[in-house]
Amino acid sequence: MIDKNKVTKGARLGAMFLDHLFMCIILSLLMMPFMAMDFGKSLNDKSLNTTSSIDWTLIIMYLAMSLYFNKDVFQGKSIAKRIVKQQIIDIKTNEVASPIKCLIRNITIPIWIIEVIVVLYSPSRRIGDFIAGTKVINAVELDNSNPPVYFKKVIVAFILSLVIMSVLTFSFMGN
Repeated sequence: MIDKNKVTKGARLGAMFLDHLFMCIILSLLMMPFMAMDFGKSLNDKSLNTTSSIDWTLIIMYLAMSLYFNKDVFQGKSIAKRIVKQQIIDIKTNEVASPIKCLIRNITIPIWIIEVIVVLYSPSRRIGDFIAGTKVINAVELDNSNPPVYFKKVIVAFILSLVIMSVLTFSFMGN
C-alpha cells in the first residue's frame, strides 16, 4: 500500500530550495533600503563613524530573520509548502504543528546545508523536525489541513524568535 501523505526526496528538497529562495528574496527586499542608507551615511561621514542611537539595520535584520524562523507558523505551511502542498504536523498527534513547534524546527536554519543532507536520508524529517517532534507530509489527504490560525500563538512565536536571536547575538558578542 502506498502512503499518499509520504513526502518524496525530490518534492521535499524542492520545497526547501523554494522556501530558501523566497525567504532570501524577502529578506533582501526588507534589508536593501536600510543597507543603502547606511552605505550613503558612510560615504558622507568623514570619520567613518556610522553608529547612531538606533541601529535600524540591525532591527530590520532581526525582524527579517524572525520572519524566516516563523515561515511555517500559519497552518504549518510556508509559501513553498503551500505551492507543493506539504504541511508540518506534530508527530505525536498527527495534527497541524503549532506555531511554537514550527519556530523550534526552524531554529536550525543557520545549518541549512546540513539540513539538506539530512533530508536526503529522511525526506519527512530534518534535524529541526527531530528537535521539535514534527514531520512534513503531503497535505492533500490531511483532514484538517487548514485549521484556524491562532494569532496569539503566532505573535508569541514571533516574539520568542526575537528573544532567541537577541540572546544568541549578545552571547556571541561578548562585551
